[in-house]
Amino acid sequence: MENIPDMTRRIRDERQSEERLQTRQKREVLKGLDRHKTEFVSAVSHELRTPLSIIKQLLMLLYEETLGPLNDKQREVLVKMRHNVERLKDMIDKLLDVSRIERGKLKLHYSLVSLHELLGDSEDYFKESAQEKGIILKYHFPKEEVNIFVDAERVYQVISNLINNAIKFTDPNGKIRVEVKVLEAKIRIGVFDTGIGIAESDIPKIFNKFTQVSTRQDAAKKGVGLGLAIAKELVDRHGGEIWAESQLGVGSRFYFTLPRFYTADLLTGRLKESVNAFLRQKIPVHLINLLIVNYEKFKERITVAPHKMAGDIKGIIDASFKEFFGAGNGKRQLFIADMHSGKYSLIFPATAQEKVDGFCDLLSEKIKSYFITHKIENVFIALGILSYPPQSSLQAGPLFSANLNIKEIYIGAEMRRYRRIQYKTSVEVVSPKEARESCQSLDISQGGLCFISRRSFKTDAKIAVNFFLLKKKKVILAKGRVTWMSLMDRFPQDLTDKYKLGLEFLPLKDRDRKLLLQELELYYE
Repeated sequence: MENIPDMTRRIRDERQSEERLQTRQKREVLKGLDRHKTEFVSAVSHELRTPLSIIKQLLMLLYEETLGPLNDKQREVLVKMRHNVERLKDMIDKLLDVSRIERGKLKLHYSLVSLHELLGDSEDYFKESAQEKGIILKYHFPKEEVNIFVDAERVYQVISNLINNAIKFTDPNGKIRVEVKVLEAKIRIGVFDTGIGIAESDIPKIFNKFTQVSTRQDAAKKGVGLGLAIAKELVDRHGGEIWAESQLGVGSRFYFTLPRFYTADLLTGRLKESVNAFLRQKIPVHLINLLIVNYEKFKERITVAPHKMAGDIKGIIDASFKEFFGAGNGKRQLFIADMHSGKYSLIFPATAQEKVDGFCDLLSEKIKSYFITHKIENVFIALGILSYPPQSSLQAGPLFSANLNIKEIYIGAEMRRYRRIQYKTSVEVVSPKEARESCQSLDISQGGLCFISRRSFKTDAKIAVNFFLLKKKKVILAKGRVTWMSLMDRFPQDLTDKYKLGLEFLPLKDRDRKLLLQELELYYE
């Protein structure tokens, strides 16, 4: 006969099992409803596009007086109608974007893009829009050319949304600044304004769908609260972060980051083993990586057979090496090629930086000549250098170019100055005093640390942290600046918000720098 404790336990387990089943069933019903909602929004949005396009064309016929002359009053009415059609089109486009995102149908189309050109093409337009409200808009670019692999149309969508918002929420005589900064492995773009600002309690909500936090009626009427939600999704899909800092009555600062480099992980398989073999012997290594971008599509449109082209490029690399270093220096080179994906890698152990730089210049010229000779047009080649491992004194060298009929293509001289590894250890924020807390790291490199915090910091704020080296069993004190920040998804059990922070180290003390390098070398093997 079942005793009372066992009976109680059985009844409790059955009840919990039933509750879990009901919860799963409710979740499935909600997922189904959400899916139907998404499909409905997509279908309606598509159906609205065609008649809206016809209305727009008819308005243009009237406005251009194709159907007869207009008086000033009629022209004024048509201008208002056209503006409202554009607003409606913008709303439909945003609804379609949200629908694609929710259905997993949003695709990014990568190409090599100059941020100067991407921002510069619309600079006059936004300055004119700002000037109409009596607002001063300025752009600040780094001196060097900034080129990255992104979906240009989608990145422009993010930037234009932030600038339009800044203009919308800034009063006459205000100021707006657009800023581009180059970080270790990211590009950071900021849009700053002296507008009405956002309450601190509202900042975590602003990237949610259908959310508007402005108290201004004129601004609230102009949108459906999707712009920032879409911007966040687009930035996330690029592997970046987006965040905001604001103060009511003072203004807002919106930032987002994009990865600097197209190849996320250069050191894999055989290549990694080869590099580590030299590192174990304390031999400095330079790795040159040549990547043909979008190789599969590229193969479909060239007249040269892919296997022949792969062999030709290998021959060009060999010939360039012999020409630059001399035939008697073959021992200095270890050549690795991946003929199937358009990747070529060369490892130079114990070779001076100037020699590697000169070799790349020669190689880029010869590859350019090859494509010109074979009349292969519209080719994007990313040619870069990775210095690995980095020296603390190593500075970013000149950019390398491969002029392939269209334009100069620049890739950073170091594909990644600091190799980053997953690294979970205890981190203590010790300065400023009011920010003291215990945290946990996510990853680390010789140049910086990524960790989770329960508080947000201002961008570029200087802080100090202690963190424990897991293998060396030592504690390091590091000072640095917060270069990026991302609000993490909040789970039901979380009592407060959590932020993922990127800390770029300021120069470490010799003792701490050596300890950190020794620790990282143990993980590189």
